[in-house]
Amino acid sequence: MRVTSGMMSRNFLQNLNISQESLLNLQNEMSSGLRIQEPSDDPSGANKVLGLKTSLSMLTQTQTNATQASSFMGTTDSTLSDVQSTLQRAYELAIQAANDTNTTSSREDIAAEIDQITKQVGTLANTKYGDRYIFNGTSTDQAPVDDTTSSNFASTYSPLTLDVGNGTTVNISVNGEDVFKNAPTAPSGVTYYGLLSSSSSPFDPSGSTPPGSSTGILDRLSYALRNGDSSTISGAIDNITACLDTISTERATLGANVNRITAISNQLTVASTNLNSAISSVQSVDMAQAISNFESQQNTYQAALSVGAKIIQPSLVSFMS
Repeated sequence: MRVTSGMMSRNFLQNLNISQESLLNLQNEMSSGLRIQEPSDDPSGANKVLGLKTSLSMLTQTQTNATQASSFMGTTDSTLSDVQSTLQRAYELAIQAANDTNTTSSREDIAAEIDQITKQVGTLANTKYGDRYIFNGTSTDQAPVDDTTSSNFASTYSPLTLDVGNGTTVNISVNGEDVFKNAPTAPSGVTYYGLLSSSSSPFDPSGSTPPGSSTGILDRLSYALRNGDSSTISGAIDNITACLDTISTERATLGANVNRITAISNQLTVASTNLNSAISSVQSVDMAQAISNFESQQNTYQAALSVGAKIIQPSLVSFMS
């Protein structure tokens, strides 16, 4: 076969382009730090990276949800602590008022303070996390207590839950009805009442109408103070104590769930680190190997240029300038 200078030139340029392309690919790998930049670079590896990134994305979202849930639960616990402190003051006032040496005026003063405590408890019941009410379950757009401090909870309580994967959920909310509306369990022969009134008609403790079965213990206490009802005042002490115990129980349950969310969040962090490592092992370039390959390819390219200069001899055209 006759080999012409044109054939030699074309073959040389073809090989030179291949060498340049290899240099370019190695340069891109080193500058980006990625071995797989297009699916065609490694179809199997690219498919594996895609699956790992999908899992990582789901994991990251769960981590974000867990962080928000922890903040939500922190707000709930802090609010319950405030309710306890407020009720503790009502408990102290009830003990003070149970003393028969109190004058009518002093009991009126205590009743006025109890009224303010009732309003404060109602305000705490309407605490929000962001734009969501925290004590009304999934009905986060509905205020649990109206402006008359009467309870306005959803007809059916549905707890807020965090999906942590594998069909597992964790309750992150507290049933506000158990704290503010429902009466705590009372001893046999004794009737307890919830903190706030649950009637749709507001109760006025300074009025002449006596409290009904739906009237909360704080309003009952205020009415009793204004009307000298020592029996109700004494009974309010135990009732408020039972309400405080209920809140303590709710906080203990909430704390256990907070610990569980924290443990899950830590597990998610470890899993996220492992997934990132797996993605890096498949997708990232071995920099030491890449540099070695680049230097080797660069030497090959330089050698090709040197050989090409010897193969492509000057022609007559080169001297016709």
